Amino acid sequence: MLLHTALLLPVTGAEEVSAWRDIAKSAPAGLLAAASPKRSALFFSTQSTGKSVVPFLGFFIGGDGLALSALAPLQGKVDPGFKLGDENANGLPKPAVLAVFPDQELALVKFAFKPKTWLTLSREPAPPLGTWVAVLSPQFGPDPVAAPILAFRSMSHVSKWKPWRMPPKQFSLATGRNPANEKVFVEGAPLLNARGEVVAVFSGSQPLPDQTFRSACPLAGLQERIDEAVKKGGKLDLPLTAETLQLDPAAASEDFRLMDAALMKQDLAQARLHAKALIAAFPNSLFAQCEEYSVAALGVNAGEVKAEDLIELAK
Repeated sequence: MLLHTALLLPVTGAEEVSAWRDIAKSAPAGLLAAASPKRSALFFSTQSTGKSVVPFLGFFIGGDGLALSALAPLQGKVDPGFKLGDENANGLPKPAVLAVFPDQELALVKFAFKPKTWLTLSREPAPPLGTWVAVLSPQFGPDPVAAPILAFRSMSHVSKWKPWRMPPKQFSLATGRNPANEKVFVEGAPLLNARGEVVAVFSGSQPLPDQTFRSACPLAGLQERIDEAVKKGGKLDLPLTAETLQLDPAAASEDFRLMDAALMKQDLAQARLHAKALIAAFPNSLFAQCEEYSVAALGVNAGEVKAEDLIELAK
């Protein structure tokens, strides 16, 4: 699944593994076996943008219906859909939103539903380089995939945040190119350690000439923030606003979502139209300007945009 949130995020720094040969060439025994029984803790959320419906994954973290959901579906004008991640795909009622964690692109929600299976977040620091993790997939999808952590990177558009803050660190994964595994990599999919605890959520993929770059957001320290939010007992109205999400209004707009949907369908011409509409609606937004440039850069790579036009945008 091609996710624009990873496709256009520049790498602003990376801590590379000093000795690649030290990384184990295969997953530790029991990693996937510990992950597989927990697949029923997943649920889908969907975001409707134009004629497109984009799927995201969330997961329960308590038997009382407490869960973590992707932020993106909670921002749009159309109410998101929720359904269990099993083969029957039973629908779920719209949850209450208790808190948002913009750096992790997650929301803490609570459903009027009691799941039989839920996940536990690790309370330890982010796993070190070389650690193998399991990417959890729904029960009716491909089997979970194991992958090692290759590098920690600061890789986010700081221009989308208001107020500005330092970009959080994510890590990159080595998964190879197996078409059968592509459906595992859905934004919001939890990554589990050998004890079956959640250490991160999948963020996005970027196909490159020799490999596919995949990134994930660590959740170290998030359980403590969840505990605090539950104690406060707050509730946020839907759809979530740009102010609540600490975003530039352009980053929470319908123009941006339409551009994003076009990119996921690899429709660069349509994406450029929406990028220009984004600039027209938010002419003073640095985020809108960055998006127009990024889409044009993809057009240059595809031979649909002249290099000199990209140079003018850069100026």
